[in-house]
Parts: sequence; C-alpha cells; structure tokens
Amino acid sequence: MKAKRFLSALMVLLLMVPLLTACLNNTDTAATNEQKVLRILGDEWNVNELGQLFEVANSDNVTIEVIDLNKIRNDLYNEAQKNGGKPVDIYEKMKEILTGPNPPDVVYLDQTNLQQFIDDGLLKPLDSFIEKDKFDIEKIAPAVRDGIRELGNGTLYALSPTFYSSALFYNKDFFTRRNIPFPTDGMTWDEIFNLGRQLKYEEGDQKYYGLAFPWANINTEVQTYVAPLGLTVFDSEFKTVTINTSEWKKAWQTIIDMNNEGVIAPPFDYEAAKNGRISPFADNPFITGNAAMMIGDYYQIRQLTDIFSGNNYYGPDTEMPQKFEWDIVTLPVHEEFPDVGGQVSMNNLMGINSNAENPDLAWKYISFLNGDKVAKVLAKKSYGELVARTEYLQPPEGLDINMAAFTALKPAPYNPDNDLYRKFPNGAPYQVYDIIYQQLDEAAKGNKTVDEALAEAQNKAQEALDNFYEQLEKSGANGAEPPVNKTTEDSTEVDTGGSTEEKSSDTGTDG
Repeated sequence: MKAKRFLSALMVLLLMVPLLTACLNNTDTAATNEQKVLRILGDEWNVNELGQLFEVANSDNVTIEVIDLNKIRNDLYNEAQKNGGKPVDIYEKMKEILTGPNPPDVVYLDQTNLQQFIDDGLLKPLDSFIEKDKFDIEKIAPAVRDGIRELGNGTLYALSPTFYSSALFYNKDFFTRRNIPFPTDGMTWDEIFNLGRQLKYEEGDQKYYGLAFPWANINTEVQTYVAPLGLTVFDSEFKTVTINTSEWKKAWQTIIDMNNEGVIAPPFDYEAAKNGRISPFADNPFITGNAAMMIGDYYQIRQLTDIFSGNNYYGPDTEMPQKFEWDIVTLPVHEEFPDVGGQVSMNNLMGINSNAENPDLAWKYISFLNGDKVAKVLAKKSYGELVARTEYLQPPEGLDINMAAFTALKPAPYNPDNDLYRKFPNGAPYQVYDIIYQQLDEAAKGNKTVDEALAEAQNKAQEALDNFYEQLEKSGANGAEPPVNKTTEDSTEVDTGGSTEEKSSDTGTDG
C-alpha cells in the first residue's frame, strides 16, 4: 500500500516537471524581455548616429534616452545673455546632471574634460568590466588605448570607437628623383628638416620644397611642432604669461629658419592667385608635386585616392595634378619624447557615470560600440576619422600603405592651456594669443629678432592679461562680461565643452 502511494506521488511529480520548467522559462524570458532605458548624456546628433547601431542590435528590450548636451550649452548661453553675462559653466552643469536624480548611465566626453571627470570621481573605471567580459582591449590602437589610459593615470575610464591622427606623407617619386632614401617611422623633427634641406631645389620658375603644412601658416606650423612638448602660454593659475622661455625661443627659431631656408613650403598666396588660372589643389604643394613631404591626416588619404583615381574631376579646363607614388610614416618626434606624436584626438570618448543606475547596460553599450561589428561598419563609412580597432584600420581598396603610422605614437600630453575657456567660459582673454601671434609674425617677416619678438610678446600679453583681470574685478562676479575681442564673443557657445579642435585658438602657441 505504501509502495503504491509512493509510486503515485512520484508520477505526479514527474508530470509536474515540464510544467515547472515552462513556468521557470517564462519567468526568465519575461526578465530578459523587460524593457530597459539607457540614459546617455551627450550631443544628440552624435549619440543618435552611434546609438542607433546599438538600439537596432537590442531593439527588443532597450530604449535610448538622450540628454542633449548641445541643447544644454545653448540654453546656458542664452540664459547668460539674459542675466548680463553671468559665466556659463558647462562642466558644473554636467556634474549636476551626473550626480542628480535619475542620472545618465553613459556620458560622452573628449580629451579636454576627461581628466577633470576622473579627478572628481564621476566615472567608473572600465578595467573590471573589461576583465569580466574578456573584452579584447589589445586590438585597440595603442595611440587610443594608451592615450586614454595615460589620462586616467594608468586606469581606463573611457573608450572611443574612432579617432583623428596625423602622419608624415611622402612622395616616393620626388625622393627617387633626388636620389635620397625614403623617410622611416620614428624619425625626429631634426632628421626630417635635414632631409628637407637635401630635397629642396629650383627648376626654371618652379620651386620645390622639402615639407608642407597644407592650409597652414607660421602660427599653425609652430603649434604642430610644439604639441608633444607640452609648452604653455599661461601658468597654472592663468595669472602669468609664460611665452618668453628658451623652449619657446627654440621652437620659433626652428620653424622660422626652416621657412627662410625654403625647407618648408610657404602658405599659398590667395590674393596673388585671384586673377590667374589655378589648379583647385594649388594650395597644397604636396598634391601638386611641389613638396616632397606633408603633414596630413586620414582625410588626405581619401583625397589623394580620389584625385589620382579620377574621382575628383573638375572639367576639361582644369589643371589636374600629375599622379605619383606615395606612402606614409609616423609623424616626426622630438628626441626627448620619442614615442609621442602629438596630433591624436578623440571626440567620441564614452564613459560610465559613477552614479549610473544601469552600469552593466552602460558597459554593454560602450563595449558594443567599441567592438568588432561597429568597427567594421565605421571603417566603410568614415572619411576623416580612423577606427580604433586596428584589425579594421585599412587603407582604401587598392592602396598598400603604412597605416600603422597613424597608431604607433602616443598622443601629446593634455595641455593645461586648454582649460582657459573653462576658467572663463563667458569670455576668456584670447587677446593674449592674438598679441603673441602678431609678434611671431613680425619675427617671421624679419622685422624683429626672435628674442625681441618674444620679449615684446611677453610684456604686451601680460599687460593685456592684467587689464583683463582688472576689468573683471570692476565688473564684479555677476556683472557684465569682461571686455574681450570679437573672437571671444564668436567662440562663447562652442567653448563650453566641445572638441579641442573647435576651441584651439590658432596662435601657434596653444600646444
């Protein structure tokens, strides 16, 4: 009797197993399909462009909610105008949002503000997520991975799927014609300038140069040269101008000498060319074959490919450049910083808010956008940016060039002068840069020695800075905007958390 009862109970339990299993599966499915909201702080257009890829891949259970940083900037700017010029501080507003109720999970950043977010404890380290997920960080370009890690004092707090970088382009035919060996990765600026001396020559009324900085002037040439050195115009408190130093003297003198010797191609004279028939590429002596080398970026690779393949055709009356063989090597380095190239920027840095309500989902978003699938998509559509995952960092079809030149060097260290706009968000003393540039130009034209120009730049710029503080004090903390030049007014809106490229004052001094 007991045996029969036991068998009957066992049969009931066995019959119930499928039902219990189905119930458990339904519970798991319900949990999996639970709708989640991922809140992201960033420029809406930028978040949407990348976020759509994530949303499509997770369309069943994730919705992205964007807190538009661009709208916040504009609202703060408009509010400042109504309140008589009360300073606009986008960083404090972002901090308030990140630490307030219903905080965003992901925040978009750039190199100008990443370190401050880290210092204030607003970002979660990513290393534990990377280790847990076995995310292959080694396939990310060293220029990106190591550059971000350096900003975090050895810890990764953000990732970026794309970046901008520069390299040294060289015309193989030009070098062969002059019977000079091609440049190689890791060459110093002095070595490249010496090559340029050997390469320059004249033939009839044509001049040929060693090196070109397309669309640049003496100012931006100096800026490119000093970027890895970390030279600053201001002290850490922005109270003292620091332009008259031996380091700045060497930089100014070197670039001026290279221009005077004809090693560096002069800026294109648009005024002189107004009435003549010119090539649409006459402002780039490398493309026209008049310069053996050029400092350029990924955009120039696309441009050269289009020109030499016939895709950029301007009609039968247009003088098109002759095709030549070319390649790239790493940007020149300074002997004291052999692994730093300088011109690397990342405007799509994304990190996890320390107060995120969905940190795992935030990591899922960041790891997806920095993973293989998205890199493959971005590699096909990107025209100016490079993808961070080296496996997909390929040249346009049919080209065999040294793409590793873009990724081999670390970015220049963060320059504290970039914090000027943050210290004075509603009008900074940018006239200091104008004064310095004017004196650099005077030295370049031979009207003054470099010593004289630097001394005058130091004195006049310091006077302008002192006057700025004096007027600021008179106006009061909540008074009218300090008297600044027109460029400041024009840049108020963009100088509140945008990219470094937008904010850099074109002075040759903002390393």
